[in-house]
Amino acid sequence: MKKAINIFRFLFFVIIGFYSCVGVILFLYMPPRPKEKLKEKLLPVPIYDQTLSLEKSKLDFRFLDLKRNQNFNLNDKIDTILFVNFWATWCKPCVAEIPSMNMLQQKIKDYPVKFLLVSDEPKKKVIDFYTRKKYSSLNFCVSNEKIPEILEGNSLPRTYIIYKDKIIYEHIGAANWDSEDIINMIKKQLD
Repeated sequence: MKKAINIFRFLFFVIIGFYSCVGVILFLYMPPRPKEKLKEKLLPVPIYDQTLSLEKSKLDFRFLDLKRNQNFNLNDKIDTILFVNFWATWCKPCVAEIPSMNMLQQKIKDYPVKFLLVSDEPKKKVIDFYTRKKYSSLNFCVSNEKIPEILEGNSLPRTYIIYKDKIIYEHIGAANWDSEDIINMIKKQLD
C-alpha cells in the first residue's frame, strides 16, 4: 500500500512538472503580440511610450486647486506635464502612494510638471487631510464634475500622466512613483 502511494505521488509530480515545462516553453516561444497581451493580464504594468491622443474637448474637466484656491481645467496647461491622480482620503492604497508622489515632485521640481491629486470629497475633508499629513508641495484638488469618459474608471487610485493632449502613461492601483523609470519617462517627454 505504501509503495502504491509513493508511485502515485511520483506520477503526480511528474505530470505537474511536465505540464509546467510545456507552459513555460509555450510562453517563451509564443509570437510577440499574444505574449504581450498575456503579460499585460498577468502583470498589470502600464506600457511606456504608447500614447493616446486626445481631442481638447475630451479633457474638459474643471476642479478647484485647494493650494491656490483657483479653478483649473485640464485643457489649460499645454506646455506642462500633468500628473493627474484620482484618489480619496478613505482609500488606503491612495494614501499609501502619496509619499512617493511627494518624493517624485521633489526630484523633478525643476521640470514643468504639475501634480494634481483630485478627489470628489468635501473641500474641508481634503484640506484637513493634507494639512495633517504636511503635504505642502502637492496640489490637492476637489471636483464635483463628472470625470471625462477618457479618464473614467471604477477603482482608486487612478493616475494619468498627460502631455500635449496625450495620455503618455496610465496606471490603476497604487505605485511607487519616485522610481527611476517614471523620472526617466517624464524627462524623455521634455527632451
